[in-house]
Amino acid sequence: MLTAIRRRTISKSTTVLVLLAVLLVLPLGSPVDAHQDRAELSRVQRKLDAVRRVLADARADADRVAAALVQADRDVTQARVALQVATANYRAAKATRARAVLERPGPSWRSTPSRR
Repeated sequence: MLTAIRRRTISKSTTVLVLLAVLLVLPLGSPVDAHQDRAELSRVQRKLDAVRRVLADARADADRVAAALVQADRDVTQARVALQVATANYRAAKATRARAVLERPGPSWRSTPSRR
């Protein structure tokens, strides 16, 4: 019985060693594969750099748009204030004109000389 246990242990140990050896050898690959992997990595890095540049430009554009929106909001606020002032001035002028028309004496039929 002890011998059977030792055989299983040795068998398992041998299997583990073979698997480890295979796993260590597989990643090494050929130099051609390594060169292709490096070339692919370089292409991916170039693409990522291009994407980073586009994103940086987009952020800069977004910042410019945000600044323009803030300025437009300020301009609209100033225009509304100017419109309120102009509306108040118009109403005051209209009221003054209405008072002037009411206070002005109308044409008198008697004060006009007759043309006979």
